[in-house]
Amino acid sequence: SKLDGELWFLISWGDEVFLANPRGAVICGKIPILDQAKAIPDRTIIAGELHAIVEGRRARVGDLATIIAAGKNAETEKVCFSAFDIVQDRGNLIKVSYDDKSQRLSELIKTSQNLRVVTTEEINTSEQIKQRYESEVVTGNAEGLIVRLESGLVYKLKPSISIDAAIVGYTVKSDQSNLVRSILLGLMRSDGRMQILGGCGNLGSEVNRKILFQELDARKTVTSIRYASESGSLYTFIR
Repeated sequence: SKLDGELWFLISWGDEVFLANPRGAVICGKIPILDQAKAIPDRTIIAGELHAIVEGRRARVGDLATIIAAGKNAETEKVCFSAFDIVQDRGNLIKVSYDDKSQRLSELIKTSQNLRVVTTEEINTSEQIKQRYESEVVTGNAEGLIVRLESGLVYKLKPSISIDAAIVGYTVKSDQSNLVRSILLGLMRSDGRMQILGGCGNLGSEVNRKILFQELDARKTVTSIRYASESGSLYTFIR
């Protein structure tokens, strides 16, 4: 099952064990995960999912974000690292089958409250995959499934969710004011109020952006509402 968290690396280097993510952020110090990982050999790098520990439902990435945002006051006992791959073992880059990696992970990591190896299961038919997807993902117990083929290919199986959203605003490109850069999306409540979903800049070609500008610019309106895009530009609202 795919965990709903963030990719982090558990690293043992010299006399220290710490966590680092692909963006360069580091978590170190006396926290349960690192205390439980002290036996990992020097110069070993393990990839895994950092996720929250919750009761009564599956953990969401937002649960982890809330804990991390607390900084020094974070409830670190509610965070778990679930290992799923080895990047480096005692200084040596690992280039073996996933079965061998899984076995080595089990040797390196002793399951504890905040540190474990992800559960793997051998499945031989597409019907078995479908059954597992329905029992784990469709029911809401897991975010998705990770399927590793013998060929080495890896697939993430996750549900597709479609939403009919309204465009409530737009921004334009700074160097091409007749092209839409991003749109602001919302959902209309039963009482007519609009719930903001967020922005979207994945709008296709320049032709699409120009056509969209012509449609939206003709419907722009004056309002006292101010809402900024990720780039810092204020959205122009439309009727």
